[in-house]
Amino acid sequence: MQTLAVLGMFVCISAAVAMLTYCSYSNKKETERMALLRNSPLYKQLYAEMKQLTHLAVDQVRVESSGVVVTSLDPSHTLLQYGFKGNGNCRRNAEIAGCIAQMLAQDFTILREKETYALTRYRVYRLNGKREYGYVFTMRRALKDRILEYQHSPQLRIF
Repeated sequence: MQTLAVLGMFVCISAAVAMLTYCSYSNKKETERMALLRNSPLYKQLYAEMKQLTHLAVDQVRVESSGVVVTSLDPSHTLLQYGFKGNGNCRRNAEIAGCIAQMLAQDFTILREKETYALTRYRVYRLNGKREYGYVFTMRRALKDRILEYQHSPQLRIF
């Protein structure tokens, strides 16, 4: 009976070591891929265009494998439509959306704040039947209400 218990512990410990090794290897590879993408002209241009929008009330940042779409809160219109195909990425890559969403969250701290924005993953079905995933950062309702209340409240102006 003790032999079976020792064997079970050995199997559990070896499985834990194997999972730890795989996770560290996977994290290292992901960090390398993110560093390559961060230094690419594609992301540098996207970052520069997103940096210009920091003073505006951004309602949604939608990241798909085809590009990034940024919409404003008031007035509701598209602020930025950045297509990956026209800016150096000629092939559609299903993993690029997740990497870009992660890097935007790292570079723009307001997107990481849970009180300000919510990150949601959704499915996108293409015409050829292929399933891809998109990510959307959406402004929380409480913040939207505060911004709209401030913008539409009567302001005292002294000339």
